[in-house]
Amino acid sequence: MKVRMLVNVLLVMGGIFIAGILLLRLLLTEPQLPPTAKQMGLTNGTVGRITAAFSKSAPKNAAFVQEWLRTGTNAVLFEVVNRHKFSIWVFPYAKMDIKGDAPTNYLTFLADARSTFGIYLNPGEAALLQIPELPAHGLSQATFSYSRSTDGHALPDKLRRWWGECYRFLTKKPPENYHTFYSDWFTQ
Repeated sequence: MKVRMLVNVLLVMGGIFIAGILLLRLLLTEPQLPPTAKQMGLTNGTVGRITAAFSKSAPKNAAFVQEWLRTGTNAVLFEVVNRHKFSIWVFPYAKMDIKGDAPTNYLTFLADARSTFGIYLNPGEAALLQIPELPAHGLSQATFSYSRSTDGHALPDKLRRWWGECYRFLTKKPPENYHTFYSDWFTQ
């Protein structure tokens, strides 16, 4: 009888201890905020390695790049800040949504991406990104995608990203570990 009472007391104390640890973890853990993208103005876009890769990926993208080059390589400059506690890869492609007389959206790319894997950001790090844009009138918003980096610049991380891109292309939907974040609405 005493042993049973001792076991019950220990189980209750253990449960209270575990509940306390979970409560402390919940209270002390900072919420994970998505990266931010703040529009910093317009600039003359960089024609780099990613421009050719984007142009070759589809006829529609080639037409976009030709129109962009013809209209003067204008780009919207964004400051992107990684607010996570882990490193991320910002994908080399983005989507521009435009509200106005003729609402539209189109796929574009990060003109200053160092590689076709995108931009690597450590926790708390900020980067300036150039998004090529075509002349338009109305409110615009950029949609960026990113994934958590597990191995940094290591080959396994890059292969995982490559497989994710293939999956996204073949199924027309992003894998579960891909996330999006948006810029504020801005006028061009």
